[in-house]
Amino acid sequence: MILSSTIQSVSPTIPLVLQPQDMKLHSWCENFLPINPSVKVVTTDQSVAGRGVFAMDDLQPDERICFIPNALVFHQENCASCFPQLAKEISKSKQKYGFGMDEKKFAWIHRLWRKVARKTRVQPEFYHLEEDDLWQPELTLYALEAIKENHPWKEWIDQWNRDDPTYSLFKKNAKVYDEEVIDLTAKELQKQANYFSDLHLKAALSIRLGRFEEQKQVLPLKDDVETSSMYSLLGSRAGELGDNLTGVIPFHDMINHSLDPNLSMSYGQDHIEIYANRPIAKGQELFLCYTEIGREMSTSNALWSLIQWGIPHRKEDIKIFDF
Repeated sequence: MILSSTIQSVSPTIPLVLQPQDMKLHSWCENFLPINPSVKVVTTDQSVAGRGVFAMDDLQPDERICFIPNALVFHQENCASCFPQLAKEISKSKQKYGFGMDEKKFAWIHRLWRKVARKTRVQPEFYHLEEDDLWQPELTLYALEAIKENHPWKEWIDQWNRDDPTYSLFKKNAKVYDEEVIDLTAKELQKQANYFSDLHLKAALSIRLGRFEEQKQVLPLKDDVETSSMYSLLGSRAGELGDNLTGVIPFHDMINHSLDPNLSMSYGQDHIEIYANRPIAKGQELFLCYTEIGREMSTSNALWSLIQWGIPHRKEDIKIFDF
């Protein structure tokens, strides 16, 4: 997902041609979720990110773009039901460090065990890791398992893509002490957001790598390029779903980000719906807003957006300078 501050229209004289990978994605979608036939995922340099969702015909306000069953969303609960053995391994590993217990039912036991387990098993620098920090490594394990087992999710996961300096860093399976690689990555990020100092960028990258190392102490993640790459790739596509769940939504994850979106979302009891929020002309790229609409952007949020999702924000969009 890449930031676009304005909606971009494509000239109708320039044809949008689906590439083989686009047709493969649509074939997968047709088997699992209904998509408006007037919209297509297209790999093209006419997209702000090199690939995006486009209107192939005029779309009207409130016209449905996609209907996504909740059972298809890639989040911890759905994944656990699909891969029960891996879910047991994850739960067992988490409980060693005082995570993954039912705080409501056994609150006092949870607090006691967590205190004892983390004092004896976790080095001091890992002590501040929280339960909410574990969704990304958990989903990384499930994504790799889906590929390994040739699960129906595999075809969609194979379509995931990311192309930014932070992802390149994780593709090298870099460590916190790899100062030269971190320095080079910070320089590349400065080309996208030159209002950040080299020091701030290097610090943010080091924190991100450090957090990954912490999480690998708690969950059974391998220390290899495949795992590191998937961790970063998945992190750039996931979002909060409510009820303490974070996950990746099929097709939704192919739609790029804009502060001026022409799509909106609604959540039903058993589904998610994406629809047009205004008239959309043929050839126009479709956008959602992946930040909180109406909330003023701060420098810390802009930095996190750049590092975690690969989304650079314009300096003029930042209203709160908190460092």
